[in-house]
Amino acid sequence: MKLLTALLKIVLGLLLLLVALFVYAFIYLNESIKLPTSIKIEKGSNQKALESIEKIGISVNVLDTIVLKILGGAKSGNISLEGVKNRLELLKAINKGKQQSMNITLIPGETTEMFLRNLAKKESLSLDKLKSAYYKKTSSPEGALWPETYSLMIGSNEEAVINEIFEFSQKKFEELREQKKISKEELEKKVVIASIIEKEAASKEEMPLVASVIYNRLKIGMPLQMDGTLNYGIYSHQKVTPQRIREDDSSYNTYKNRGLPPYPVCNPSREALEAAFSPASTDFLYFMKSKEGRHNFSNSYTEHKSNINDVKKSNR
Repeated sequence: MKLLTALLKIVLGLLLLLVALFVYAFIYLNESIKLPTSIKIEKGSNQKALESIEKIGISVNVLDTIVLKILGGAKSGNISLEGVKNRLELLKAINKGKQQSMNITLIPGETTEMFLRNLAKKESLSLDKLKSAYYKKTSSPEGALWPETYSLMIGSNEEAVINEIFEFSQKKFEELREQKKISKEELEKKVVIASIIEKEAASKEEMPLVASVIYNRLKIGMPLQMDGTLNYGIYSHQKVTPQRIREDDSSYNTYKNRGLPPYPVCNPSREALEAAFSPASTDFLYFMKSKEGRHNFSNSYTEHKSNINDVKKSNR
């Protein structure tokens, strides 16, 4: 009888201990904790994951180790902690390994130079390394990237960022080339023309008209004489002045050089590319921006001069 009583006490003690452990584990794992939006987990063992947790100011113990093992272990990388409020959710997030992404937008008409500069500043990346990775892919300073919003893994290095953007871009250009059934060389020429259209047109609706002026001038050997070709590289957002036209001796200066520039002057939109492939059928050779912000198109210099004078009068 005494033995049975002793055994009952032991069993009861163990049950009480289990209940206490369960309560402790429940309270511990559901403890509300303040967390950053992401956590960087180095490749390696679960221990490295627990060390990463401690680095963000959250203490850990053997229970975290056990739970992480039961869940299946930790993933590595920059893991999103969006919506994570307690310790159990933290361990689950590390197990699932949902990568936190960064959104990078290349707007139509932006130059690669300015895009890379803004990217380096926004994501704390090295501009030199971004450029190095870019020029490993292409020798063209412009027109090789497709305007888009890219969702990339946070923590990606410069080469990984460029690789993903470039591979997507080349896929889009290849799809366009196959759709239009043209050679790579023909596509490259269209991209140059599209980039000028992008810089010159005041709206998407004007793009086919601007394209017609470009083709009409090229056909008769007339210099393009377009300010937009001087908005290349670091000059992307600078106003083109008469002094700039006189002093710029680059091959982009279409006042001094006949024909197209050797490279695109920006990364054009799909609409500008379509205009390059399908220009409007006109005999226009000139266009001048009106006071309303639209362009007036004309086929004679006399009419063009009249449009210029009208704008000058309205600005007085």
